[in-house]
Amino acid sequence: AYGDAVNAESAHTRLSQNWAASLPPIEVVQSGILYRIYSGPFATRNKAANAAQQLEDGGAPKPLIIQR
Repeated sequence: AYGDAVNAESAHTRLSQNWAASLPPIEVVQSGILYRIYSGPFATRNKAANAAQQLEDGGAPKPLIIQR
């Protein structure tokens, strides 16, 4: 989560450039005073966990799996 919209958009751009081909749509969502980056939906929690591991292995900040 980011406290500044500009930083969230910058992270969104980096993730989109590097991962758009292997992730569902990536979006920035404002949640109160924070800006969160989401990707999904995933068909199963296991697919979400695999994507999260790929992101982490690729040097992205540690992702969290959120069920919405």
